[in-house]
Amino acid sequence: MERSRWVALVAILLNIFVSLYLYSEMPQQMAVHWNAAGAANGFMDKNIALFLLPAISVMMYLLLMLLPFIDPLRKNIKPFHDSYELLVLSLVLFISYVHGLSLMANLGLEFNMVAALIPAFAGLFFIVGRMLAVAKRNWSIGIRTPWTLSSDKVWDRTHSLGSKLYQASALLSLGGLLLQDKAIFFLIVPVLASSLFLVVYSFMEYKKLESG
Repeated sequence: MERSRWVALVAILLNIFVSLYLYSEMPQQMAVHWNAAGAANGFMDKNIALFLLPAISVMMYLLLMLLPFIDPLRKNIKPFHDSYELLVLSLVLFISYVHGLSLMANLGLEFNMVAALIPAFAGLFFIVGRMLAVAKRNWSIGIRTPWTLSSDKVWDRTHSLGSKLYQASALLSLGGLLLQDKAIFFLIVPVLASSLFLVVYSFMEYKKLESG
């Protein structure tokens, strides 16, 4: 088993252990959602809230570990296997970080939840961008549109551009640290606009190949 898998498993087990250890310290109704201003506006019974994110990380980890073995184009995942593993680890660590922030907030520590999340989102967007640069056509991960899945050329061109756009989105999202009242805008708009543009771009590139 590769080192990244061990780190991911340790992170998941640590989440579960910490949740169990802090069980008696948590309020019966835990904050689980925060608005754009960083104020808690959603609550859940601690018997669910304490273990929801660890459970999600377990299911996500198992699914992402399985996909490369059942993907019809699994041979194409091998060339970027290391980047794929890094993304899986990053997702597990991201969820672990969010879980940690939730626990601290429910213990009474005062901080701006949105501002605390920004660096984590920026890091995740950047790693996604790095993976897109090397991803080859497959059905499991990447910018999967009917047009990228139909053509290696369209896939490669779309992912090359997508890599740049997602890494740019990562940098733009950090602007939320400077303008915290508009933090949600910096987090959501760049990556959403990039994703929508890439769908259109893949269609346009496919039509170019058809007409060429």
